[in-house]
Amino acid sequence: MKVVFLRLPLLLLLSSEAFGQFLTPTWRDNPNMQTDLAEWDNFTSANGDNAPDQTSDANANANLFCTTPSAFITSTGNIYSFQSATSFQLDDSASFPIRGLVLQIRTLGNSPDTSSMRLIPPDAVTLDDVEFPDRIFVTGVEGLSGPFGGDGTFRVFQWDLRDNPISSGTYSILFNASGSSMSLDRVQLELSDRYCVLPDPAEYDEHTDDRPILTQEASNAIVTWSALSGATLQGTSDLSDPSSWQEITQTLDCSGNLMIMTMGMEALPEFFRLEFPDLGAAQ
Repeated sequence: MKVVFLRLPLLLLLSSEAFGQFLTPTWRDNPNMQTDLAEWDNFTSANGDNAPDQTSDANANANLFCTTPSAFITSTGNIYSFQSATSFQLDDSASFPIRGLVLQIRTLGNSPDTSSMRLIPPDAVTLDDVEFPDRIFVTGVEGLSGPFGGDGTFRVFQWDLRDNPISSGTYSILFNASGSSMSLDRVQLELSDRYCVLPDPAEYDEHTDDRPILTQEASNAIVTWSALSGATLQGTSDLSDPSSWQEITQTLDCSGNLMIMTMGMEALPEFFRLEFPDLGAAQ
């Protein structure tokens, strides 16, 4: 957990700390949004159906399978082939209008072919209807021990579907390995009825003075802050009392990688801190 103390207004330099696990979106379980989560950790069939190990929706019907005949299940529950580059398909259906979609995958050994990642909407007719990720980034790389070496890599793929939300029917996500010997270790699918940018931890290392992580405005006895998504703004008037920190009301501005936070000027504390969550906390 990273905590940055400040008196406003200030520009801050941040560095990311958490690396190597799936990210936790700030909008997960937000009562003002419709969201859904499905996760695969132990696969049971190489070429057959794999239902999620965990899901936030009791009626979820997501399914993931491999279309490569030479694939098999490893002793650790991964899908693997040393003969061929594997291909995968994930099928799911919408229980609400999907405007934001995040797919996170962990692979061992060879890497996925990121250019092969695409979403096929229910009403797709031609290649022009295929949706490619709007954002792709790596959140962690771990060197693997053992005779075969290679890396364990966490990747994030995010789609902005605001212009063409998925409202009904079954959609599919397709992706391939870049070569043989890619072990599919873990997959997480996150859906939301609003689009919010999932922050790349590396963005905290790329701060420049023309893109502040925190800004402040005051109008009509209300103070409003804008901060990079992923942070929590807290305030206190007594630094000597650790329990006095109070979270300032937050609402999500899903037009970009921002959170909007407001507070009445009459209750304005003297000190503030930005608390950044452990972006790599295991799910």
